[in-house]
Amino acid sequence: IGTKAKQTLRAKHIFLDHLVDEMVVKLSAAPLTLPVTTDWMNGFIAALWPLLRAAVNRLIKVSIVPQIKKKLPSFLQESFDINPCNIGSALPKLKPVRFLEKRISGGWLDLEMGIEYDGDADIEIALCGKKVGVKEIKISAQVFISFYGFTPKPPF
Repeated sequence: IGTKAKQTLRAKHIFLDHLVDEMVVKLSAAPLTLPVTTDWMNGFIAALWPLLRAAVNRLIKVSIVPQIKKKLPSFLQESFDINPCNIGSALPKLKPVRFLEKRISGGWLDLEMGIEYDGDADIEIALCGKKVGVKEIKISAQVFISFYGFTPKPPF
């Protein structure tokens, strides 16, 4: 899985091999148990978060900022930046998963799960010498996940 993750990130000009290696070590130390528990899922997120955080931060700098600059009038392009861009180290927390007895999709399994995120972001957007920042992100949501079919081979 680490090799595939590295290839995918490198294709987007995101070079985080050391974080991928750390994630693989952490995930290998806590193999998937059945039934999957909320504690295991939160541990999975904790192992994945440093990599995800670095990838999102880098993606914003490498891909999103240049795309925004292209959309701006030429006289504003040089003054626009997002720096710093850090979504923070606080982890999102999953709440207990509920299997829905009555299906809400055409899939073979529907789940409902709560997610809470009380993030410690550090994001600053600059334009024409003016700056606006984000120091805190709070999200609380109910997520519905539907599973459809199986792939003929593992995705990794």
